[in-house]
Amino acid sequence: MRICYHNHAFEFEPLGEQTPFEVMIERFDPQLTAFEVDVFWVSITGNNPVEILKRLKGRVPMIHLKDLAKGAASRYNQNVAPGEFSEVGSGTVDFAAILRQAPDTGVKHYFVEQDQTPGDPVDSLRQSYKYLRSLEV
Repeated sequence: MRICYHNHAFEFEPLGEQTPFEVMIERFDPQLTAFEVDVFWVSITGNNPVEILKRLKGRVPMIHLKDLAKGAASRYNQNVAPGEFSEVGSGTVDFAAILRQAPDTGVKHYFVEQDQTPGDPVDSLRQSYKYLRSLEV
């Protein structure tokens, strides 16, 4: 059995000289634990999901593809207004770069997720799917 840790924003807030996320990277046994990177939460903290994936090479079997709306302020908490979530491809996250890096990192499973939608969740999913299918990576 292997445990995968799903990140949010608070793990990226500096506490002294390190962030909790950095502590987990250092202290979690790579044979027993992996990471399920959520690119929305990485992005809202001002971090670059591609750099996180590079740093975690071999330790990310799954990834959450979720977009951050334009104009959303950086933060380290989960106090996110519904309008700050957006369909994949309509926000600020560079999905083409993430999807180019993901195979080299070892990602095998991709999950489209949107915590809040402006209308019908199936319509939002359809929009995200259409965008992802249009990418050439």
